[in-house]
Amino acid sequence: MDIRWILRTWLLPSTALLFLALTLFVLFTPKIPDKEQLDYGIVNVYLPFNLTYWINCDSPEFLKLSNDPNSLLEPKNTRQARPGPIILAYMLSLPISLITGLFPDAEKMFKIHHERVDESRFKLYNSLLPNYIAYIFLNFVILMIGLGCFLKLSTDNGKTSLLSFFFLSLFLFSGLVKAFFLSPHTQMFNYTYPLLGTYLAYLCTEGRFFNWRWLVGVSSLLGASMLIYSSSFAIFPSMLVGSILYYSQNKSLAPLKILVIHTFISLLLIALPTIFWILFVLYKTGTFYNHEVECCNQVVWFFKLFSGDLSKVISVTFERLIKYLSIVSIEFVPVYILGALSLFLSFVYKVNVKKFYSNNKNLVLSCLLSTFFFGAFFFFVGLYEWRMLLSSMPPMLLLVAFFTNYVISKLNYSQRKFAYSLVFVSILLLNVFTVFSAGPYG
Repeated sequence: MDIRWILRTWLLPSTALLFLALTLFVLFTPKIPDKEQLDYGIVNVYLPFNLTYWINCDSPEFLKLSNDPNSLLEPKNTRQARPGPIILAYMLSLPISLITGLFPDAEKMFKIHHERVDESRFKLYNSLLPNYIAYIFLNFVILMIGLGCFLKLSTDNGKTSLLSFFFLSLFLFSGLVKAFFLSPHTQMFNYTYPLLGTYLAYLCTEGRFFNWRWLVGVSSLLGASMLIYSSSFAIFPSMLVGSILYYSQNKSLAPLKILVIHTFISLLLIALPTIFWILFVLYKTGTFYNHEVECCNQVVWFFKLFSGDLSKVISVTFERLIKYLSIVSIEFVPVYILGALSLFLSFVYKVNVKKFYSNNKNLVLSCLLSTFFFGAFFFFVGLYEWRMLLSSMPPMLLLVAFFTNYVISKLNYSQRKFAYSLVFVSILLLNVFTVFSAGPYG
């Protein structure tokens, strides 16, 4: 069943309904008691009609900076290295303010109460309502870009199947959306970048890296993305390996010289926006501050290890790897369950798995590449928070969705009905668990 015509015909109402569904999902999930909220790095917000949701403790800073982007140039500003989301929110808030200005009472809708909370930080949500709406709009658009990549790749017959939307719901009604959809933040990129990276890697396995116009456009986009959320860099190695695979199979169509030149051009275009931003900040202030490196010791922890002996390097790296894998393994639960289910169906109905791989090798490799490089990126970053480490999961869930579509397409009508029901019930139970469970918070 191809439902793309529904999306095209009813695009605006479908988008509005989806936004409403996500908002209601966040508003009606279990909340943490006020006395425990700061222990989890969140603050509860109370709306009219007894509705409640929570915001991340970093959100007030994002909000304040979007009202005055010049504050990014202040010494040791924690967001100085990544100005992208703040500038985007500022630009969006300008037209939005023309609309919110017609409803002055809307600025009284947010209420926060707790003796441990500095309420002045969070009153920004009332005084800077256009900026807040801009961030929520950005969160929605960012999520939709990632899910668009998912739908594009999840079937092999050019159609968007209903089953793909079942799998899509696991992203929509997820812990990440629950924790960050209504918070000014950058965490939605932890879904979007891995899925976008998988899509671009797949195109590179088809030879797009050797098209200079495509390469310049995509590399420029990735360069701008580096000023928004640095994990976008993990997309490049996936693209490069995909291009090398294409070169190895099509040497007559893809000369090695072109591969080397395009690699250099791509790296240069990815690096230039960050270089220009650093030079601009240095010109204006004389200093440049990267909070993640300076304060959180991200990335540099690994290089500092080599100042000691080899045994320490191995032991610390192994300890961090165990911690990393223990967190990542939890985020992969939907992949385990649905992957095992699709393998079970393929075994029961004797679907040829080897033929699936041989017919879809490029997509399988693209998913594995994206999972590996995003996983490696956050391992070397060194801050092992669930919301970051889950970025290696979306490509694998995409692979499971694609494989499940493939298996079911090989079944007869009665078998297909049973398989659809089994997959649907499994996804529904996973979603119900996420909706009604407490957390995650931040």
